[in-house]
Amino acid sequence: MQDDLIEQNALELSDLERLANAQRVKDQPAEIFRAVHAVAASAIGARLFTIMSYDARQQEVERVYTNMPAVYPLGGRKQKRGTAWSKQILQDLRPFRAETAQGIRDAFDDHAVMTGMGLGSILNIPIAYDGVCVGTMNMTHVESWYTRRHEEIGVLIGSFLAPALLNLQLTRADGLTSY
Repeated sequence: MQDDLIEQNALELSDLERLANAQRVKDQPAEIFRAVHAVAASAIGARLFTIMSYDARQQEVERVYTNMPAVYPLGGRKQKRGTAWSKQILQDLRPFRAETAQGIRDAFDDHAVMTGMGLGSILNIPIAYDGVCVGTMNMTHVESWYTRRHEEIGVLIGSFLAPALLNLQLTRADGLTSY
């Protein structure tokens, strides 16, 4: 299993330039989603990577990007009402990190799918704008992978998702097609 681990690289100015440029081109939100995934995978590491949009009225998240559509398809929804995870991420805007498979089991209903794929640590980054959560960036890897430093890097990288997630929410509110 160690053979296929993604080596982590330092976050560079060129990575931030890549994200800024990805926001400027057509084919949104796909371009920024792919760029954020690439930069996060390089600087933090992830086997499973998803982006969720958050609907505060419904207290529900919806998957708008995934690198494993056969396992975690686009459009998948999860209710996030009244859990410690939802308070920490969606209300307090603090990253969530579980370093073990047990930590994943304690926090997520779909823990058997993740742990069944050999995933044992998770990092969820709240994406916020104006003090409100608009979505999450989620990375899952082998046990003991993520650290406090990854949380900080994730908040920086994830901040590039806020405009795309806000635009998706506006598009949906207007009844237009999204992603």
